[in-house]
Amino acid sequence: LNASATRFAGANRYQTGAVISSATFPGRVQRVFVASGENFPDALAAGPIAAKAEAPLLLVPRFGAVPESVADELRRLEPDQIVVVGGDPSVSGAMEAALAEFASNPVSPTMRIQGQNRFETARLLAESAGFSQPEFVWVVSGLGFADALSVGSAAAARGEPLLLVPGTSTSVDQETLDLISQLDPDRIKIAGSNATVSSGIAAQLSTIKPVDRHGGSDRFETSWLIAQASGLDSTTVYIANGLNFPDALAGGVAAGVNGAPLVTSFP
Repeated sequence: LNASATRFAGANRYQTGAVISSATFPGRVQRVFVASGENFPDALAAGPIAAKAEAPLLLVPRFGAVPESVADELRRLEPDQIVVVGGDPSVSGAMEAALAEFASNPVSPTMRIQGQNRFETARLLAESAGFSQPEFVWVVSGLGFADALSVGSAAAARGEPLLLVPGTSTSVDQETLDLISQLDPDRIKIAGSNATVSSGIAAQLSTIKPVDRHGGSDRFETSWLIAQASGLDSTTVYIANGLNFPDALAGGVAAGVNGAPLVTSFP
């Protein structure tokens, strides 16, 4: 294998996200998406939406001050608006108020997209992006995040939505089914084996559109299968830790913006 490697890394997950943002977005942006760096479902669903909007995704803690590395990156980006993803249990109102100081829009410096749970938040994100008849809708468990990391980059690169489902359940809520019908994709792609997204959910989804499942014997094989299924023709591949997830969240947006897959590996 004759390939060069570039590492994007910071002292912690917040600085790593800022480093990735800086490398991917060299100039000003209209929007920045911000999600919890302590719990990951909102950031997973936000990744494809941020990439579609050509906006970075930065991570913050729920409480406290905006991390200095994130603050520095926001000053550099000079966004008109900051989109906060998730409710107060994910990103507090105080954190949102602190983030508003970095947006240049005096009327609406921040906008929050939140549902009553992670599944509704993912639906609201997809609805906000204005998808119209995408080739694929990607479906992944919202209860475990390993499979979703590669899906996020694939969906982002292809400009397609990612929806979360309660994978171990036997059925999907009606609102998610209605949204998929409304989006009217050619196919539905499930990430993960039956142990991750149940056969009952797959059968239910197949009543709407044809379903493809991409699931390997473990998260790493699944990651490669998803990358192959994405059909992305890129000379660049992003690689992230498959055992701990925050670095892959911001990395998935960068991969999507650059039309490249992200695969997970052992540390």
